[in-house]
Amino acid sequence: MILRSLICQEVVNYLESDDWLKLMDIVKTGSARHLHIYSDSILHPQSLIKLLEAYLPSQGWPLRRKMYVLNVLRMPNLTNIYSIFPREDMGHLEWMLKYSEDVVLSPMTNNPFADATLQYWDDAYMEKYYSQFGFRAELSNQDEKDLLNYFSSPEWQQQCDFVLGGPSRHVHSVVRTSIHPEVIKEVGRKAIEAKGWKVTQANSVTFGLKGIEWDKITYILAQPEIILELEVHFDPEVSIKPGEITMNGQTSYEDVINAMKGKVYIELDELAVQSIIKSLKPKAKIAK
Repeated sequence: MILRSLICQEVVNYLESDDWLKLMDIVKTGSARHLHIYSDSILHPQSLIKLLEAYLPSQGWPLRRKMYVLNVLRMPNLTNIYSIFPREDMGHLEWMLKYSEDVVLSPMTNNPFADATLQYWDDAYMEKYYSQFGFRAELSNQDEKDLLNYFSSPEWQQQCDFVLGGPSRHVHSVVRTSIHPEVIKEVGRKAIEAKGWKVTQANSVTFGLKGIEWDKITYILAQPEIILELEVHFDPEVSIKPGEITMNGQTSYEDVINAMKGKVYIELDELAVQSIIKSLKPKAKIAK
């Protein structure tokens, strides 16, 4: 690998930066439901997955599931290392990457999603978010029927079929509802598990672009090993109904290829990965 020592040192510097260490501290406490970290990089996303596959076990976190690369909203320069899930009691995190020829690995500049290079969502954040709306927590018999009907509906099955249909797939099913997302989350979990599938974790968080956010419920499954997401739009007039657009943000492996097309990435080989991990071990700041 050309300039191995210089590239490895840049990666070590990033993994010892305030951004990364703060991310790991938050993950370690288990206080966050979900986390995003944003970076600029010329490194191939699959190389960074190889790095994570060595890094997480070195910190005492055996691999729980397969990580993979997504495209983000079909934007040409953005990829996302998805399904990073150190432990069942820890928040699921995503590593957003913007291609840059100028840096090996550094905090993202001109971030289209947030005015920060690290974001996380915890209970306090979500309680404040929910306080803006009039979501109902008490269910009538009809509400319960409507919820169960939704999770057996063609609209929900459409997402399951899409995600199971190929690699690197992501989509949100969209609903309008007056029912509190925390209530929907638990009904959805039971409905998914009634299919014989195993839900490892379910969380309600927000997503969006700068200054605009929406709620979503994320179901992390172990069997099959997929992630399903329900995008929630508050509507006081209905219990729960599919949105006018029933699925939002579909991306596939083809979108990943298109986002990376024509760009010259640097790939970390196994020797580079092991060199980086070895350099980090004496200085590790994350308790096992």
